[in-house]
Amino acid sequence: MMLKRKLQKKLYLKALSIAYLNFTVLICKFKLVFNKNSGLIFLINV
Repeated sequence: MMLKRKLQKKLYLKALSIAYLNFTVLICKFKLVFNKNSGLIFLINV
């Protein structure tokens, strides 16, 4: 039972870190969009 709980925690942390990475990438993309004034074109390209 304890082993299963440890495994679940590991998977949860892994999913959390992946979500965090995706989130930071998204923020970087939006920063690029706002730095360029032609943000709409950039969004369409992505």
